[in-house]
Amino acid sequence: MSSKPNASDLNRAPGTIVPKLVVVGFASGAHVGDINLFNSAGSIDAVLDVDGWFQ
Repeated sequence: MSSKPNASDLNRAPGTIVPKLVVVGFASGAHVGDINLFNSAGSIDAVLDVDGWFQ
């Protein structure tokens, strides 16, 4: 896995429900199609929905 980026796509307050559209690339190479979700502030519940795939 590569290093984590210095920017975020979503910053949320505790106890909130936040919808968000984020366009990201999927992994290539040995882990084709993988998505990495990272949270630096504890545990969260997250729902990810993939809508389309393009190269």
